[in-house]
Amino acid sequence: MYKFLNVLTALVLTVCLIGCERIDDSDPDPTYNTTGIWVLNSMDRVENYKSFSPGNKINLYLAKGEAEHFQIVLETEERGSISFEQVNPREGISVSLSEIRVFEDEFDPLVPVTTDLSTKTQLIKLWVTYETSINAQEGEFTDKLRFTGTAGNYEVEVACKVYNVAIPVKPSVPAIMGINPLRVSSAAQGEDMYEKRKEFMDELLKRRMQPYMCLWHPNGVPMAVECISSPYPWNDSRTLDYMADERLTHLLLPSHLVTTEEIKTFANQVSTRFPQKKQVYYVRDEPTSIADYQLIQDKSVEIKSVNSKAQVLTTFYRGPTDPNNTDFNDLLSVWDHLNGYTDIFCIGVWALQNKEDRAERCRLKSGNQEEFWTYTAMGDRPGLTHANGTTSIDNHAIMWRIYKERAEGYLFWVVNAFSSLSPLRSRSELPEGDGVLVYPGESFNSETPVISMRLERFRDGLEDFELMYLLEKKTSRAHVLSILENVYKGPAAVSTNPNHVIAFKVKLMEEILK
Repeated sequence: MYKFLNVLTALVLTVCLIGCERIDDSDPDPTYNTTGIWVLNSMDRVENYKSFSPGNKINLYLAKGEAEHFQIVLETEERGSISFEQVNPREGISVSLSEIRVFEDEFDPLVPVTTDLSTKTQLIKLWVTYETSINAQEGEFTDKLRFTGTAGNYEVEVACKVYNVAIPVKPSVPAIMGINPLRVSSAAQGEDMYEKRKEFMDELLKRRMQPYMCLWHPNGVPMAVECISSPYPWNDSRTLDYMADERLTHLLLPSHLVTTEEIKTFANQVSTRFPQKKQVYYVRDEPTSIADYQLIQDKSVEIKSVNSKAQVLTTFYRGPTDPNNTDFNDLLSVWDHLNGYTDIFCIGVWALQNKEDRAERCRLKSGNQEEFWTYTAMGDRPGLTHANGTTSIDNHAIMWRIYKERAEGYLFWVVNAFSSLSPLRSRSELPEGDGVLVYPGESFNSETPVISMRLERFRDGLEDFELMYLLEKKTSRAHVLSILENVYKGPAAVSTNPNHVIAFKVKLMEEILK
Protein backbone atom coordinates (compact mmCIF):
# COMPACT_ATOMS: atom_id res chain seq x y z
CA MET A 1 0.00 0.00 0.00
CA TYR A 2 2.71 2.49 0.98
CA LYS A 3 4.64 1.67 -2.19
CA PHE A 4 1.47 2.50 -4.17
CA LEU A 5 1.07 5.77 -2.30
CA ASN A 6 4.65 6.84 -2.86
CA VAL A 7 4.31 6.14 -6.59
CA LEU A 8 0.99 7.99 -6.73
CA THR A 9 2.39 10.98 -4.86
CA ALA A 10 5.42 11.17 -7.14
CA LEU A 11 3.21 10.91 -10.22
CA VAL A 12 0.86 13.65 -9.02
CA LEU A 13 3.70 16.02 -8.20
CA THR A 14 5.45 15.34 -11.52
CA VAL A 15 2.30 15.99 -13.54
CA CYS A 16 1.72 19.30 -11.77
CA LEU A 17 5.30 20.45 -12.20
CA ILE A 18 5.29 19.63 -15.93
CA GLY A 19 1.88 21.17 -16.57
CA CYS A 20 2.25 24.43 -14.66
CA GLU A 21 3.28 27.67 -16.30
CA ARG A 22 6.81 27.45 -15.06
CA ILE A 23 8.87 30.52 -14.42
CA ASP A 24 12.16 30.72 -16.28
CA ASP A 25 14.87 29.77 -13.81
CA SER A 26 17.73 30.14 -16.28
CA ASP A 27 18.71 33.49 -14.80
CA PRO A 28 17.74 33.50 -11.13
CA ASP A 29 17.66 36.84 -9.40
CA PRO A 30 20.74 36.89 -7.17
CA THR A 31 19.16 39.34 -4.75
CA TYR A 32 16.87 36.66 -3.27
CA ASN A 33 18.18 34.55 -0.42
CA THR A 34 17.79 30.83 -1.19
CA THR A 35 19.60 29.34 1.81
CA GLY A 36 17.66 30.87 4.69
CA ILE A 37 14.18 29.81 3.59
CA TRP A 38 12.14 26.65 4.18
CA VAL A 39 8.72 25.83 2.72
CA LEU A 40 6.69 23.14 4.51
CA ASN A 41 3.26 21.69 3.92
CA SER A 42 0.48 22.45 6.41
CA MET A 43 0.89 19.15 8.25
CA ASP A 44 4.62 19.41 9.00
CA ARG A 45 5.66 20.58 12.46
CA VAL A 46 7.09 24.02 11.90
CA GLU A 47 9.44 23.77 14.87
CA ASN A 48 11.20 20.90 13.08
CA TYR A 49 11.96 22.93 9.95
CA LYS A 50 15.69 22.25 10.27
CA SER A 51 15.04 18.58 9.55
CA PHE A 52 14.06 19.63 6.00
CA SER A 53 16.32 20.98 3.29
CA PRO A 54 16.04 24.70 2.52
CA GLY A 55 13.79 25.42 -0.44
CA ASN A 56 11.41 27.96 -1.88
CA LYS A 57 8.86 25.95 -3.90
CA ILE A 58 5.52 24.36 -3.09
CA ASN A 59 2.73 22.64 -5.04
CA LEU A 60 -0.93 23.17 -4.14
CA TYR A 61 -3.96 21.20 -5.37
CA LEU A 62 -7.32 22.87 -4.89
CA ALA A 63 -10.98 22.29 -5.58
CA LYS A 64 -13.24 25.27 -6.12
CA GLY A 65 -14.60 26.75 -2.92
CA GLU A 66 -11.87 25.50 -0.59
CA ALA A 67 -8.60 26.50 1.04
CA GLU A 68 -5.11 25.03 1.10
CA HIS A 69 -2.25 26.06 3.33
CA PHE A 70 1.51 25.84 3.67
CA GLN A 71 4.22 27.18 5.97
CA ILE A 72 7.28 29.35 5.40
CA VAL A 73 10.25 29.75 7.72
CA LEU A 74 12.67 32.62 7.12
CA GLU A 75 16.04 32.85 8.84
CA THR A 76 16.60 36.50 8.09
CA GLU A 77 19.96 38.02 7.29
CA GLU A 78 19.44 40.93 9.65
CA ARG A 79 17.04 42.07 12.30
CA GLY A 80 14.58 44.42 10.68
CA SER A 81 11.37 44.54 8.68
CA ILE A 82 9.98 42.65 5.70
CA SER A 83 7.09 43.54 3.41
CA PHE A 84 4.99 41.03 1.45
CA GLU A 85 4.00 41.09 -2.23
CA GLN A 86 1.98 38.64 -4.34
CA VAL A 87 3.41 38.81 -7.86
CA ASN A 88 0.82 36.91 -9.92
CA PRO A 89 -2.68 37.27 -8.38
CA ARG A 90 -5.57 35.39 -10.00
CA GLU A 91 -9.24 36.32 -10.04
CA GLY A 92 -11.21 34.04 -7.76
CA ILE A 93 -8.18 33.07 -5.68
CA SER A 94 -7.24 34.96 -2.52
CA VAL A 95 -4.01 34.74 -0.54
CA SER A 96 -3.70 35.51 3.16
CA LEU A 97 -0.72 35.48 5.47
CA SER A 98 -0.49 34.81 9.21
CA GLU A 99 2.41 34.71 11.62
CA ILE A 100 2.71 31.46 13.57
CA ARG A 101 2.96 32.24 17.27
CA VAL A 102 3.32 30.20 20.46
CA PHE A 103 0.73 29.72 23.18
CA GLU A 104 1.67 27.65 26.24
CA ASP A 105 4.70 26.10 24.52
CA GLU A 106 2.84 25.09 21.35
CA PHE A 107 3.09 26.62 17.88
CA ASP A 108 -0.61 27.17 17.23
CA PRO A 109 -2.03 30.73 17.02
CA LEU A 110 -2.14 32.17 13.50
CA VAL A 111 -1.99 35.95 13.81
CA PRO A 112 -3.16 37.72 10.63
CA VAL A 113 -0.44 39.79 8.96
CA THR A 114 -1.79 43.21 8.02
CA THR A 115 1.41 45.29 8.07
CA ASP A 116 5.10 44.78 7.46
CA LEU A 117 6.69 42.00 9.49
CA SER A 118 9.49 42.80 11.90
CA THR A 119 11.86 40.44 13.63
CA LYS A 120 14.00 40.67 16.73
CA THR A 121 15.25 37.10 16.56
CA GLN A 122 16.03 36.81 12.83
CA LEU A 123 13.43 34.03 12.58
CA ILE A 124 9.95 34.35 11.07
CA LYS A 125 7.39 31.53 10.82
CA LEU A 126 4.46 32.10 8.48
CA TRP A 127 1.23 30.33 7.53
CA VAL A 128 -0.03 30.97 4.00
CA THR A 129 -3.57 30.25 2.81
CA TYR A 130 -4.71 30.08 -0.80
CA GLU A 131 -8.49 30.11 -1.04
CA THR A 132 -10.54 29.56 -4.18
CA SER A 133 -14.02 30.91 -4.79
CA ILE A 134 -16.74 28.67 -6.15
CA ASN A 135 -16.27 30.45 -9.50
CA ALA A 136 -12.49 30.21 -9.66
CA GLN A 137 -11.07 29.28 -13.04
CA GLU A 138 -9.78 25.74 -13.31
CA GLY A 139 -6.29 25.05 -14.55
CA GLU A 140 -2.65 25.44 -13.58
CA PHE A 141 -0.67 28.56 -12.85
CA THR A 142 2.41 29.66 -10.98
CA ASP A 143 2.45 32.43 -8.41
CA LYS A 144 5.31 34.14 -6.62
CA LEU A 145 5.34 35.52 -3.09
CA ARG A 146 8.09 38.01 -2.35
CA PHE A 147 9.35 39.15 1.02
CA THR A 148 11.66 42.16 0.85
CA GLY A 149 13.09 44.65 3.30
CA THR A 150 15.91 45.44 5.67
CA ALA A 151 15.84 41.89 7.07
CA GLY A 152 16.59 40.40 3.63
CA ASN A 153 14.91 39.42 0.37
CA TYR A 154 13.15 36.09 -0.17
CA GLU A 155 10.90 34.57 -2.81
CA VAL A 156 8.54 31.58 -2.77
CA GLU A 157 7.25 29.93 -5.94
CA VAL A 158 3.76 28.44 -5.66
CA ALA A 159 2.58 26.05 -8.38
CA CYS A 160 -1.21 25.76 -8.19
CA LYS A 161 -3.61 23.37 -9.84
CA VAL A 162 -7.33 24.14 -9.53
CA TYR A 163 -9.60 21.20 -10.37
CA ASN A 164 -13.03 21.57 -11.90
CA VAL A 165 -14.57 20.19 -8.72
CA ALA A 166 -16.78 22.48 -6.64
CA ILE A 167 -17.22 22.04 -2.90
CA PRO A 168 -20.76 23.19 -2.01
CA VAL A 169 -21.25 26.30 0.08
CA LYS A 170 -23.77 24.53 2.31
CA PRO A 171 -22.12 21.78 4.40
CA SER A 172 -23.24 18.21 3.72
CA VAL A 173 -22.71 17.28 7.36
CA PRO A 174 -23.00 19.68 10.33
CA ALA A 175 -19.93 20.39 12.44
CA ILE A 176 -21.34 22.50 15.25
CA MET A 177 -18.84 24.36 17.41
CA GLY A 178 -19.56 26.06 20.71
CA ILE A 179 -18.34 29.53 21.70
CA ASN A 180 -18.32 30.82 25.28
CA PRO A 181 -19.73 34.38 24.94
CA LEU A 182 -17.90 35.42 28.12
CA ARG A 183 -14.47 34.53 26.71
CA VAL A 184 -14.27 36.47 23.45
CA SER A 185 -12.92 39.74 24.88
CA SER A 186 -11.81 41.11 28.22
CA ALA A 187 -12.43 44.74 27.29
CA ALA A 188 -15.50 44.96 25.04
CA GLN A 189 -18.91 45.81 26.48
CA GLY A 190 -22.41 46.36 25.15
CA GLU A 191 -22.63 46.54 21.36
CA ASP A 192 -18.87 46.08 21.08
CA MET A 193 -19.22 42.73 22.83
CA TYR A 194 -21.89 41.61 20.36
CA GLU A 195 -19.53 42.54 17.56
CA LYS A 196 -16.71 40.48 19.08
CA ARG A 197 -19.06 37.49 19.41
CA LYS A 198 -20.09 37.93 15.79
CA GLU A 199 -16.43 37.97 14.72
CA PHE A 200 -15.86 34.63 16.45
CA MET A 201 -18.92 33.13 14.78
CA ASP A 202 -18.01 34.53 11.37
CA GLU A 203 -14.53 32.99 11.51
CA LEU A 204 -16.05 29.57 12.12
CA LEU A 205 -18.67 29.99 9.41
CA LYS A 206 -15.89 30.81 6.94
CA ARG A 207 -14.39 27.43 7.70
CA ARG A 208 -17.50 25.28 7.08
CA MET A 209 -18.33 25.08 10.80
CA GLN A 210 -21.67 25.99 12.36
CA PRO A 211 -21.08 28.14 15.45
CA TYR A 212 -23.32 28.61 18.43
CA MET A 213 -23.02 30.59 21.65
CA CYS A 214 -23.24 28.43 24.77
CA LEU A 215 -23.51 29.18 28.46
CA TRP A 216 -22.95 26.39 30.94
CA HIS A 217 -25.00 25.83 34.11
CA PRO A 218 -27.66 28.51 33.40
CA ASN A 219 -29.75 29.30 36.48
CA GLY A 220 -27.33 27.13 38.46
CA VAL A 221 -28.54 23.90 36.88
CA PRO A 222 -25.54 21.51 36.76
CA MET A 223 -24.47 20.45 33.25
CA ALA A 224 -27.35 22.33 31.63
CA VAL A 225 -26.39 24.21 28.45
CA GLU A 226 -28.04 27.31 27.00
CA CYS A 227 -27.33 27.71 23.29
CA ILE A 228 -28.18 29.96 20.38
CA SER A 229 -26.87 30.16 16.81
CA SER A 230 -26.54 33.92 16.98
CA PRO A 231 -24.22 36.47 18.59
CA TYR A 232 -27.31 38.36 19.76
CA PRO A 233 -30.13 37.54 22.21
CA TRP A 234 -33.01 35.48 20.85
CA ASN A 235 -35.37 38.46 20.79
CA ASP A 236 -32.93 40.84 19.10
CA SER A 237 -34.12 41.69 15.58
CA ARG A 238 -30.66 40.87 14.20
CA THR A 239 -30.81 37.24 15.30
CA LEU A 240 -33.11 35.98 12.55
CA ASP A 241 -31.07 37.88 9.98
CA TYR A 242 -27.92 36.15 11.19
CA MET A 243 -29.62 32.76 11.13
CA ALA A 244 -30.56 33.34 7.48
CA ASP A 245 -27.03 32.44 6.36
CA GLU A 246 -27.36 29.36 4.13
CA ARG A 247 -24.28 27.81 5.76
CA LEU A 248 -26.27 27.46 8.99
CA THR A 249 -28.29 24.30 8.36
CA HIS A 250 -28.83 23.50 12.05
CA LEU A 251 -30.02 26.26 14.38
CA LEU A 252 -29.44 25.84 18.10
CA LEU A 253 -32.19 27.47 20.13
CA PRO A 254 -32.39 28.43 23.83
CA SER A 255 -34.49 26.55 26.38
CA HIS A 256 -33.34 27.46 29.92
CA LEU A 257 -33.23 31.25 30.26
CA VAL A 258 -36.55 31.61 28.46
CA THR A 259 -40.13 30.83 29.43
CA THR A 260 -42.19 28.14 27.72
CA GLU A 261 -44.13 30.86 25.93
CA GLU A 262 -40.88 32.44 24.72
CA ILE A 263 -39.69 29.04 23.43
CA LYS A 264 -42.93 28.86 21.45
CA THR A 265 -42.67 32.43 20.14
CA PHE A 266 -39.09 32.04 18.94
CA ALA A 267 -39.76 28.60 17.42
CA ASN A 268 -42.68 30.03 15.44
CA GLN A 269 -40.51 32.86 14.16
CA VAL A 270 -37.76 30.43 13.11
CA SER A 271 -40.23 28.02 11.49
CA THR A 272 -41.91 30.76 9.51
CA ARG A 273 -38.70 32.20 8.14
CA PHE A 274 -36.60 29.03 7.82
CA PRO A 275 -38.93 26.05 7.33
CA GLN A 276 -36.11 23.83 5.98
CA LYS A 277 -33.58 24.41 8.75
CA LYS A 278 -33.20 22.02 11.69
CA GLN A 279 -34.17 23.38 15.12
CA VAL A 280 -31.89 21.84 17.73
CA TYR A 281 -32.05 22.11 21.52
CA TYR A 282 -28.86 21.06 23.32
CA VAL A 283 -30.32 21.10 26.82
CA ARG A 284 -27.94 19.07 28.96
CA ASP A 285 -24.40 17.80 28.65
CA GLU A 286 -23.16 14.29 29.43
CA PRO A 287 -25.85 12.79 31.71
CA THR A 288 -24.55 9.95 33.88
CA SER A 289 -27.57 8.84 35.93
CA ILE A 290 -31.26 8.08 35.78
CA ALA A 291 -31.91 11.37 37.58
CA ASP A 292 -30.06 13.22 34.79
CA TYR A 293 -32.17 11.47 32.18
CA GLN A 294 -35.31 12.58 33.99
CA LEU A 295 -34.21 16.22 33.73
CA ILE A 296 -33.72 15.79 29.97
CA GLN A 297 -37.10 14.12 29.65
CA ASP A 298 -38.82 16.95 31.51
CA LYS A 299 -37.19 19.66 29.40
CA SER A 300 -37.88 17.73 26.21
CA VAL A 301 -41.57 17.45 27.07
CA GLU A 302 -41.71 21.19 27.71
CA ILE A 303 -40.00 22.06 24.41
CA LYS A 304 -41.96 19.62 22.24
CA SER A 305 -45.26 20.74 23.69
CA VAL A 306 -44.77 24.08 21.91
CA ASN A 307 -42.43 23.16 19.02
CA SER A 308 -43.28 20.15 16.89
CA LYS A 309 -40.09 20.61 14.84
CA ALA A 310 -37.77 20.47 17.85
CA GLN A 311 -34.83 18.08 17.87
CA VAL A 312 -33.33 17.53 21.30
CA LEU A 313 -29.61 16.75 21.26
CA THR A 314 -27.93 14.86 24.11
CA THR A 315 -24.18 14.31 24.47
CA PHE A 316 -23.01 11.32 26.51
CA TYR A 317 -19.98 9.07 26.96
CA ARG A 318 -21.29 6.34 29.31
CA GLY A 319 -24.41 4.60 30.56
CA PRO A 320 -26.12 5.08 33.93
CA THR A 321 -24.31 2.38 35.94
CA ASP A 322 -20.93 1.64 34.30
CA PRO A 323 -18.52 4.63 34.30
CA ASN A 324 -15.69 2.54 32.80
CA ASN A 325 -17.70 1.41 29.77
CA THR A 326 -16.84 -2.24 30.29
CA ASP A 327 -20.46 -3.19 29.73
CA PHE A 328 -21.40 -1.87 26.31
CA ASN A 329 -25.04 -2.76 26.85
CA ASP A 330 -25.09 -0.19 29.65
CA LEU A 331 -24.04 2.45 27.13
CA LEU A 332 -26.68 1.30 24.66
CA SER A 333 -29.32 1.61 27.38
CA VAL A 334 -29.09 5.41 27.05
CA TRP A 335 -31.18 5.07 23.89
CA ASP A 336 -33.83 3.19 25.85
CA HIS A 337 -33.95 5.74 28.66
CA LEU A 338 -34.21 8.70 26.27
CA ASN A 339 -36.29 7.17 23.50
CA GLY A 340 -38.85 9.74 22.43
CA TYR A 341 -37.11 12.50 24.39
CA THR A 342 -33.80 12.77 22.49
CA ASP A 343 -33.64 13.00 18.71
CA ILE A 344 -29.86 13.40 18.25
CA PHE A 345 -27.74 10.95 20.23
CA CYS A 346 -24.25 12.48 20.23
CA ILE A 347 -21.77 10.02 21.69
CA GLY A 348 -18.23 10.80 22.84
CA VAL A 349 -15.74 8.79 20.81
CA TRP A 350 -14.00 7.73 24.05
CA ALA A 351 -16.97 5.43 24.66
CA LEU A 352 -16.37 3.70 21.33
CA GLN A 353 -12.89 2.64 22.48
CA ASN A 354 -11.48 2.73 18.92
CA LYS A 355 -13.85 -0.09 17.97
CA GLU A 356 -15.76 0.49 14.77
CA ASP A 357 -18.26 -2.24 15.60
CA ARG A 358 -19.33 -0.19 18.62
CA ALA A 359 -19.98 2.80 16.36
CA GLU A 360 -22.04 0.61 14.05
CA ARG A 361 -24.13 -0.73 16.93
CA CYS A 362 -24.78 2.83 18.10
CA ARG A 363 -25.77 3.89 14.61
CA LEU A 364 -28.17 0.98 14.26
CA LYS A 365 -29.58 1.67 17.72
CA SER A 366 -30.50 5.16 16.54
CA GLY A 367 -32.63 3.74 13.74
CA ASN A 368 -34.43 5.87 11.18
CA GLN A 369 -36.13 8.29 13.54
CA GLU A 370 -33.08 9.41 15.51
CA GLU A 371 -29.66 10.68 14.48
CA PHE A 372 -26.24 9.31 15.44
CA TRP A 373 -23.57 12.00 15.99
CA THR A 374 -20.18 11.94 17.67
CA TYR A 375 -18.01 14.42 19.54
CA THR A 376 -14.39 14.61 20.65
CA ALA A 377 -13.07 16.07 23.90
CA MET A 378 -10.28 15.72 26.43
CA GLY A 379 -7.48 13.66 24.88
CA ASP A 380 -9.47 11.78 22.24
CA ARG A 381 -7.60 10.64 19.13
CA PRO A 382 -8.20 11.49 16.37
CA GLY A 383 -8.99 14.82 17.99
CA LEU A 384 -8.22 18.51 18.28
CA THR A 385 -6.01 18.74 21.35
CA HIS A 386 -2.23 18.63 21.76
CA ALA A 387 -2.53 15.70 24.17
CA ASN A 388 -1.76 11.99 23.88
CA GLY A 389 0.49 12.38 20.87
CA THR A 390 -2.21 13.93 18.69
CA THR A 391 -0.78 14.70 15.25
CA SER A 392 -1.64 17.32 12.66
CA ILE A 393 -3.12 14.58 10.48
CA ASP A 394 -5.37 13.54 13.38
CA ASN A 395 -7.04 16.96 13.00
CA HIS A 396 -8.03 15.96 9.46
CA ALA A 397 -8.96 12.41 10.48
CA ILE A 398 -11.89 13.42 12.69
CA MET A 399 -13.95 13.84 9.55
CA TRP A 400 -12.52 10.72 7.92
CA ARG A 401 -13.87 8.87 10.96
CA ILE A 402 -17.23 10.62 10.67
CA TYR A 403 -17.47 9.44 7.07
CA LYS A 404 -16.42 5.86 7.70
CA GLU A 405 -18.62 5.39 10.77
CA ARG A 406 -21.54 7.15 9.06
CA ALA A 407 -22.19 9.65 11.82
CA GLU A 408 -24.68 12.33 10.81
CA GLY A 409 -23.00 15.21 12.62
CA TYR A 410 -20.08 16.33 14.79
CA LEU A 411 -20.06 18.52 17.89
CA PHE A 412 -17.23 20.31 19.65
CA TRP A 413 -18.11 21.66 23.05
CA VAL A 414 -16.36 25.06 22.99
CA VAL A 415 -13.50 26.70 21.07
CA ASN A 416 -12.48 29.27 23.69
CA ALA A 417 -12.42 27.58 27.09
CA PHE A 418 -9.92 29.91 28.72
CA SER A 419 -9.64 30.20 32.48
CA SER A 420 -8.77 33.89 32.09
CA LEU A 421 -8.33 36.40 29.28
CA SER A 422 -5.91 38.77 30.94
CA PRO A 423 -3.49 37.14 31.15
CA LEU A 424 -4.62 34.57 28.58
CA ARG A 425 -4.60 31.11 30.15
CA SER A 426 -6.13 27.74 29.35
CA ARG A 427 -7.89 25.63 31.96
CA SER A 428 -5.29 23.63 33.86
CA GLU A 429 -7.67 20.73 34.59
CA LEU A 430 -8.07 19.96 30.88
CA PRO A 431 -5.63 18.19 28.54
CA GLU A 432 -3.35 20.50 26.56
CA GLY A 433 -5.30 22.32 23.88
CA ASP A 434 -8.76 21.04 24.80
CA GLY A 435 -11.31 23.78 24.24
CA VAL A 436 -8.67 26.15 22.81
CA LEU A 437 -9.14 26.52 19.06
CA VAL A 438 -9.83 30.26 18.66
CA TYR A 439 -7.94 32.95 20.54
CA PRO A 440 -9.13 36.48 21.40
CA GLY A 441 -7.44 38.86 18.98
CA GLU A 442 -6.60 41.37 21.70
CA SER A 443 -4.13 38.92 23.25
CA PHE A 444 -2.05 39.06 20.06
CA ASN A 445 -2.60 42.70 19.07
CA SER A 446 -4.95 41.55 16.33
CA GLU A 447 -8.17 43.30 15.33
CA THR A 448 -9.83 39.94 14.62
CA PRO A 449 -9.97 36.57 16.42
CA VAL A 450 -6.86 34.45 16.03
CA ILE A 451 -7.45 31.01 14.54
CA SER A 452 -5.40 27.97 15.57
CA MET A 453 -3.41 25.75 13.23
CA ARG A 454 -5.50 22.83 14.50
CA LEU A 455 -8.74 24.48 13.45
CA GLU A 456 -7.39 25.12 9.95
CA ARG A 457 -6.39 21.47 9.66
CA PHE A 458 -9.82 20.42 10.87
CA ARG A 459 -11.25 22.60 8.12
CA ASP A 460 -9.17 20.59 5.65
CA GLY A 461 -10.84 17.47 7.00
CA LEU A 462 -14.27 19.01 6.47
CA GLU A 463 -13.31 19.67 2.85
CA ASP A 464 -12.09 16.08 2.53
CA PHE A 465 -15.51 14.94 3.71
CA GLU A 466 -17.20 16.97 0.98
CA LEU A 467 -14.94 15.44 -1.68
CA MET A 468 -15.69 11.94 -0.39
CA TYR A 469 -19.40 12.70 -0.39
CA LEU A 470 -19.25 14.03 -3.97
CA LEU A 471 -17.39 10.94 -5.12
CA GLU A 472 -19.82 8.62 -3.31
CA LYS A 473 -22.76 10.21 -5.14
CA LYS A 474 -20.97 9.65 -8.45
CA THR A 475 -19.67 6.13 -7.78
CA SER A 476 -20.27 4.26 -4.53
CA ARG A 477 -19.48 4.33 -0.84
CA ALA A 478 -17.36 1.19 -1.27
CA HIS A 479 -15.21 2.96 -3.85
CA VAL A 480 -14.64 5.92 -1.55
CA LEU A 481 -13.73 3.64 1.36
CA SER A 482 -11.16 1.87 -0.80
CA ILE A 483 -9.43 5.22 -1.36
CA LEU A 484 -9.84 6.35 2.26
CA GLU A 485 -8.10 3.18 3.43
CA ASN A 486 -4.84 4.57 2.07
CA VAL A 487 -4.77 7.15 4.87
CA TYR A 488 -7.31 5.88 7.41
CA LYS A 489 -7.97 2.27 8.35
CA GLY A 490 -9.59 3.15 11.67
CA PRO A 491 -9.26 5.49 14.66
CA ALA A 492 -6.11 3.71 15.83
CA ALA A 493 -4.60 3.41 12.34
CA VAL A 494 -4.21 6.89 10.85
CA SER A 495 -1.48 7.74 8.35
CA THR A 496 1.43 9.80 9.64
CA ASN A 497 2.74 10.74 6.19
CA PRO A 498 1.61 14.14 4.85
CA ASN A 499 2.42 13.09 1.28
CA HIS A 500 -0.11 10.28 1.56
CA VAL A 501 -2.76 12.79 2.66
CA ILE A 502 -1.99 15.05 -0.31
CA ALA A 503 -2.16 12.07 -2.68
CA PHE A 504 -5.48 11.01 -1.10
CA LYS A 505 -7.07 14.38 -1.81
CA VAL A 506 -5.75 14.50 -5.37
CA LYS A 507 -7.06 10.98 -5.97
CA LEU A 508 -10.54 12.00 -4.80
CA MET A 509 -10.65 14.97 -7.17
CA GLU A 510 -9.34 12.99 -10.12
CA GLU A 511 -11.86 10.23 -9.51
CA ILE A 512 -14.70 12.77 -9.35
CA LEU A 513 -13.67 14.08 -12.77
CA LYS A 514 -13.56 10.68 -14.49
